[in-house]
Parts: sequence; C-alpha cells; structure tokens
Amino acid sequence: MMYGFKFNNLSTFPMASSSKSPKQPKFGETTQDMISSMPTEVTDKIMKRLPLKTAAKMSVLSRKWRRNWLSHRYLVFDRDFWEEQRKNGKIEWHKISNIISNILFLHNGPVQVFHLYIPGRSDNISLNLSPWLFFLSRIGVKKIRITNGSNCLTIPSHIYACKELVKLSIQHYVVETPPCEFKGFAHLRNIELVDVEFKHETMKSLIASCPQLTVLVLQDWYGMDNVVIDAPRLEVLTIRGEFMSLAFENVSCVKSVTICLNEEEDPSNYIETIDAIKILASSTELQCLQFGGRMSKLLAAGYAAQPFTLAFNHLHRLSLTDFDLSDFGVFCFTFSMLQSCPSIKDLHISLDPNKRSVKHKFDYNKDYKLRHLLKVEITGITGSSVEFKLIEYVLATSVVLEKLLFKCAYLDPSSELKVSRVLLQLPRASPKAKLVCMEQ
Repeated sequence: MMYGFKFNNLSTFPMASSSKSPKQPKFGETTQDMISSMPTEVTDKIMKRLPLKTAAKMSVLSRKWRRNWLSHRYLVFDRDFWEEQRKNGKIEWHKISNIISNILFLHNGPVQVFHLYIPGRSDNISLNLSPWLFFLSRIGVKKIRITNGSNCLTIPSHIYACKELVKLSIQHYVVETPPCEFKGFAHLRNIELVDVEFKHETMKSLIASCPQLTVLVLQDWYGMDNVVIDAPRLEVLTIRGEFMSLAFENVSCVKSVTICLNEEEDPSNYIETIDAIKILASSTELQCLQFGGRMSKLLAAGYAAQPFTLAFNHLHRLSLTDFDLSDFGVFCFTFSMLQSCPSIKDLHISLDPNKRSVKHKFDYNKDYKLRHLLKVEITGITGSSVEFKLIEYVLATSVVLEKLLFKCAYLDPSSELKVSRVLLQLPRASPKAKLVCMEQ
C-alpha cells in the first residue's frame, strides 16, 4: 500500500493500492488510452491546478499518472489542505505531520513549489519543519512559502541550504543570521518577509547574499530599526513597518517603490530618510512610487525644517495614501510632491478620513502644468475646504486629464450630493476631463 494511506479514508491522502493500472475500455487493438497518452506538459499543468488530495487520487488512473504523482512538483499544504484533514473539528497534528513527511520523503524528482501553511495553535513542535527543509534542499526546491499562524518560532537553519531557491516567502518566524558555511542564494530573485523578527544584522546579510535579487517585500518586522537597502539588481521594493531611518546604497535599477511607515517616529530622524528619497528621485528607472501611513508626516516635518527639492522626472504613477490634509505641513508637501513629478500619468490619493474642518491659506502656482496626467483617483473625501483646494489644483493644472474618480467617506447621501455639486463646478484645464463618483 503506497505511502501507507488507505484509499477510502478521506482524512488522509488516498493513494493507489496496487501496482497495476485499472482496466481501460478497448476500442481496437491499436487504440491507446487517452489519459495515459497525454503529453507530460499537459499532465503537469493539470496536476498543478489540482488540490493536493485530488492530485493524489489521480495516481490510480494509470502507471503514468502514478509516476506523475510521485514526481509532482507543486506541493501545496495550504489552508484547504488543513481543513480537509480536520476530524470532528479538530486537527490531528501528529497524523498530518506524518502525511506531509511521507509525501516529501517518498517524492521522486525535483520540487518547483513547496507551500506550507500552519494554522494557529498553542505550539507547533510536532511539525518536522527542519527535516522537511533539509530534504527540500537536497532536491533543489525552487520556491518556498511558509506561513505560520502559530507561536513565533525560529526558522530552521536548513532554509539556508536551499541553494536553488528563486523565491522565498516567510511569515511570522524568527530569522537568524546565516551560518558561517552559507555561501549565498545565487539564484534568489524574490524575497517576502512578513511579521518576522530579525536577529543581529540578518537582513543586511541576507540581501548581500542575493546577487540576483529583483523583488523585496518587508512588512511588520521586529529587531531592525535602521533599514539599509543595497541591492544593485532590485526592481521592486515594498517596505511597510516601523523604522527609525531608511537608507539606499545601490538601487539604480529600482522601478517600483512602496514605503509605508506604520508609526510616527521622532521628526529628528527624518534626515537619513529624506536623503534616501532624494536618491530615489535621481533614478532614471523609477516609474511607480507610493508613500503611505505616517510617511507623509515624516517627509512634511523634514520639508518644513529645511525645504528640499525633489525631481521625479521619470515617474509615471504616484500614490499617496493615508494623507492628513488638516496638517498644514502635509498639505504643503502634497502640492510640492505633485510639482516634483512632471511626467506622471496616473495619480492616486487616499485621504485620512478624519475631520478636516481647518482652512489653510495657500496659493498654488497656476502657471505650472501637469502635462501628462491622464487619470486621477481620490478617496476618503469628507467635503472640507482643503480637499476642494487640492482637487481644484489637480483639475486646473492637468491639461490632458481624461478622468478624475472620487469617493466620499462616511457621508450621508445628501452630504455626498453636495460634495459632487461643488466638484462639478470646479474649472478644468482639460476639455476631456470627466468627474466620476465611485460607489461606496
């Protein structure tokens, strides 16, 4: 009995119980079994799209499909997998651990994707993650994604032995410094680290060990106050979390950057971060940029203390999220930021839905024009004068604008109608410009 699984036990993976293929209907002596004669690339695509339990059932179709299961390259133990293993609403952890071990250790051939989701519980010591990673390292796994919904444990050091990795995603683990014998990830192009705790200078060592890194996502980490990004081939960068300072040392190829600061830091720490933003502005490759969270207040504080000039001359898309226009510094920085992006075609502004009853005395430069802006989306509108001032500016300076989408926040139908009427009366530099109210 292959893998030690019973065929009719739905709480485990049903496997073929015999080495013989089931009899197929015969249409003639020369007629081949259509299922068995499918090209390998076709069966691979079919198996890839099936849940792991269903893919295991396919092994009874023929010898070829049995071989396909034994060499199945996409091992996905996701939420659906765990839900299927529940018995009377409970998860038998030791039993499931054995199922995963059997599937892995009897696997024949390389693995393209290993995806492991661990549901929440008091502990997960019964899962054999360390030997699983060691085995995967020996067969050249390409992509690993491990999502931990349980207690935060240390990711086993065998993760550094997976030398053929091209993509690595880890969530809710402690990440230790690589061992001394670690020679780097020569092929790793994509790293996603969410809710992880870094020890010592793990992040800096990890980035330095990935010469081909093109995509980096850091979100809600611990143990790293000063973020330093040095990745010469990096193209996409996303940073969402708390940090004291941010620095870029070698990011000449970066094309898309998202920076969201979760908590408002001491304004005295803005100098290094602003220097990092200036480096981004000098890039000829940067096309998409997003500032979010408390990042607006940090940049506004720096701008108020010492006005600086930015020039994102090659930027095509600008996104400003969670901006609080009641803060005069943020209000002024928003206008300055728009004037720093003369080539943008797509603008998205998400306003903080807090009350904005203040009035700022501010006159913008009517002669400055956004000559490439085609589409604008502004959400979180409450009907304040500062919001109308910003939208008035966008409409007055965007000479080729085609559409401005707007969405109100927490307004009753009557108030929303009043806002729409005010916006529709604002003058527009572009004769093609249409204002469209987005549905709540």
